[in-house]
Amino acid sequence: NVLGDYAITYDVNDSDGRPAVQLTRTVTVSDTTVPVITLVGDANMTIVLGQAYSDPGYFASDSFEGNITVTVSGQIVDVNKTGKYIVIYDASDTTENNSTAARVVSVEREGITMGAKVIDGYLIGATAIFDGNSDGTHDLADTNTTDSTGKFELNFTPGEVTTYDKDADGQIGTNEGIFILSGGVDSSTGTAFDGSLTALPGSSVVTPLTTLIASLVKQGQDIATAESLVSQAFGIDESIDLSSFDPLAAAAEGNTSAAAVLAAGAQVMNIMLQTAAVVNYASGENLSSATVSLAVADQLASATSAATSQLDLSSDLATLSSIVTGTLTASDASATLEAADLSAAITLISSLNVLVADSLAANASAPATLAVDAARIRIVAEETVTSAVESLEIEGGSLSSVANSVDSDYLNSYLSNV
Repeated sequence: NVLGDYAITYDVNDSDGRPAVQLTRTVTVSDTTVPVITLVGDANMTIVLGQAYSDPGYFASDSFEGNITVTVSGQIVDVNKTGKYIVIYDASDTTENNSTAARVVSVEREGITMGAKVIDGYLIGATAIFDGNSDGTHDLADTNTTDSTGKFELNFTPGEVTTYDKDADGQIGTNEGIFILSGGVDSSTGTAFDGSLTALPGSSVVTPLTTLIASLVKQGQDIATAESLVSQAFGIDESIDLSSFDPLAAAAEGNTSAAAVLAAGAQVMNIMLQTAAVVNYASGENLSSATVSLAVADQLASATSAATSQLDLSSDLATLSSIVTGTLTASDASATLEAADLSAAITLISSLNVLVADSLAANASAPATLAVDAARIRIVAEETVTSAVESLEIEGGSLSSVANSVDSDYLNSYLSNV
């Protein structure tokens, strides 16, 4: 228990008393055990930007010398600058046994919560994701689905804010990610929602029109220009903030501005869902309707930015054809549609959007009635066109045969019974 060199001598005499040569053994008791450094608190700590920081403490002990001094070096924690700071702790005993420990202190921005209300009808049980790197997958630890009012919230941890807040303003901005909603049930129709809707951070609603805005921003437009292009393309009053306007609530209140927004949203959603069904018919790849519907939105955005006048998505067959063929190429480059099938697909989509246009013409001053009509038309679309197109994969046939049987007279007759 005491360090040092100890000499042990060995003597012996024979029976006649003659001594042997004395031998000596030297035993050295040395310390080869490094000191033990103990950090008070966690070795990995996270503090919020601007929060005061003081080291929780540390001490070192040596098996022979007891408590010994710890020297602190490494990086100085700057609480006003995000980043990871490594603090180094060294301890040595008098025999130069040394040990080192480290603490990583992460300075991150404060966590935030963001959310919105998802509106086709209000979508219930839709899955909400935040995509911060444009790969279509969820990038947060928190998960959420929409509630009975269509609302969702997602919590960003301080670390996630630091990662995705690229301009370091403490918020997730419009150019720093996107919210994607898919699945769930459309409360206005009571049927499953097979598409996807998107909105940029900061939006309080997620609708077909915010989906177009997000696609336009992805294509290089700034958000103000994107909103203006959508408003102009669909004849919507530009004083309406499409990123916060709830057309169903406004319609219920008798706000006539809701009519154009409802009709535009209904026509856009018809195109997204019916084009997805057509693309799935043409492709043998079992594509996700939710994914294809966003590819449709990109094609619609391109048509919106190219428009020199208000879009007519009920009778502009050339634009509808461009959207369908562009989506097919983007979704499955090897898939093709016969000319007759393409023409039939366009006719089907056009016929559904004519129903919306007719309702808008009749109910421009009665937006609540238009909202009900939009839901009824969606039911007609799903029960006639979508189901017929999907059945072609099992039963065979062509889109032309569907268009011949599900013509405008049939759709109007069906609508009258919904």
